[in-house]
Amino acid sequence: MKNKVQYTQKDIVNELCKETGYSKYEIERVLEALEFIVQDKLGDKDNIVEIKPFSGLRLCSDVISSKDYHSNLRSSGYIDPEYIIQLSAGFTEHFKRKLRKLHKMV
Repeated sequence: MKNKVQYTQKDIVNELCKETGYSKYEIERVLEALEFIVQDKLGDKDNIVEIKPFSGLRLCSDVISSKDYHSNLRSSGYIDPEYIIQLSAGFTEHFKRKLRKLHKMV
């Protein structure tokens, strides 16, 4: 049976410090700025948005007026905000191949 391993933001900050030589403070500021930018861009009501924070990862959003959103949850009263944010994330096949090669799974 496999163990579940979870890497927190703190773990990522520590790894980035080791890899780059930057201080924890600098790395944390960059990650906070990245988080703000991603939230700001994904909340764009006027466009369907795709963000590529690094090669191979896609974050996508589409903000839809709740009047235009068709779902059984809406008619049952579970959804009542002014807007619905549809989010998705995925990895490209190229990234998956690189990952398999890195970990000798090819």
